[in-house]
Order: sequence, then C-alpha cells, then structure tokens
Amino acid sequence: MNKTIESLGLGLLRLLCYSYGGFLLVVCAACFSGSETRAVIDALHPSVAVLAIIVIGAAIYVLHRTVVVPVHYLLLSVFFRMGDQARGAGEHGEFSANPIRYLGEALGVPLRKRITAYHILRRSDFFPSRDSLDVAHAENGLLIMTGVGLLIATGLALSQGKSFALTVTLFVLSLVFLAASFRAEWVQHSVECSMIKDHPVEAMKILARIGILRPEDVEATRELKDLRDGEALEMLGDEEGDPEQPSAHGAL
Repeated sequence: MNKTIESLGLGLLRLLCYSYGGFLLVVCAACFSGSETRAVIDALHPSVAVLAIIVIGAAIYVLHRTVVVPVHYLLLSVFFRMGDQARGAGEHGEFSANPIRYLGEALGVPLRKRITAYHILRRSDFFPSRDSLDVAHAENGLLIMTGVGLLIATGLALSQGKSFALTVTLFVLSLVFLAASFRAEWVQHSVECSMIKDHPVEAMKILARIGILRPEDVEATRELKDLRDGEALEMLGDEEGDPEQPSAHGAL
C-alpha cells in the first residue's frame, strides 16, 4: 500500500485530503439516494470506484481551498479583531495574534497581498517544522470540510422532508465541527504569529525576495542583519519618519 502511494507521488496526508471530499460525497449520496448510489458503485469495478472517489475528492478539495478556506480566513479575521478589541489592542496590529493582520499593519504588506504573504511564509523555510505545520493545517481543513459537508446535508434533509430529528442532528453536528475548526485555526494562527513576531526581519527578507515587499522597503534589514529583530524594527520605524525631516529643514 505504501509503495503504491509513493509510486503515485502522494503522501498519506495528501491522499487523505484528496479522497476525503469524495468519501463525504459518497456517504451523503448513500444516505439520501441509497439505491441510485449503490447502482453506480455496483456498475463500476472496485478499483475504478476507489479511483473515482479520489479524483472527485481532489476536485472537491481544490474547490474547498479556493472558495471555502478564504471565507473561513475572513470570518477568523473578524473573530481575531473582536478578540483584539476585547484585549484593548484593536488599534494596534503589532499586538494582534492574527498573522495576516500583523503582516499588514506591522510589516507593511499591502492589503490585497496579505493572505498570499502568509501562505508564502508557510511554504518557505521560515517555520522550522514545516511538516508538522502542514499536518496541523490539513487536520483543521478536514474539520472545516466536515462541517460544511454536514451543513449541505442539513439543506438536503430539509429539501427532501427528512425527519426533524435527523435535520437538527445534522445541523448541530455541523456547528460543532465548524466551531472546532475556528478554535483549532485560532490556536494554530496564534502560534505562527508569535513565531513571525520573534523574527520579523527574516520574514520581511523572504517577502522582499519573492516580491511581496519592495526591496527598498526592507533595504535597511540587510544592513542590520546582525542586530536583534526588535532593534532592527525600531531602527526601521525611525527611518520611516526620516523623509519628513528634510522637508522641515528645507522650510527653514
């Protein structure tokens, strides 16, 4: 089994992510259209049926990452903002536990590039244990996918006039999984934000190398590489105010 997975170029985690959406679809179809689903599976060879589940699941996973995950990030950012305001840090992004907000308001990443910058750092060597990071996010992604799947199943149960108990059960389970996904992502993002705050200059260098930040925005960081990150950022902050000084002297 492991050799087959390796020959396909798939890790076990990726295979699970790709197939999970197809598995949920088959289970949902079996619950609401059992006879039709059974007829389709019986008409296929078992290996073809498994391959079809993986292929369909991969398509669902791509849709999930493209559509659902950004919406989840947006809602999570709203929760982070509420948490920041509750802690009295609503106007100070440098104290936020949200890495996306910190990248924008503390490190100067443009608004439309913040999520991209966050994903670039995640896929770079910035974080020391990237494998465990990928596993944590994949696990959280399965929570989100399960919650959304149960929410869709709730809608199907309502449209088909299923029992009230079944509909309520599906809805409650969807809320439980979605709430767990927000909690898990909150903790994971807070940990990642703390790591970025520990090494902000290194994060800026990576983003400048990729093109998210302009080289001139972080030119001073190359000269300050031997300083601690906190000292470097303080000096960078001082330099940001320097352009106003020549104009003041000019006025004199």
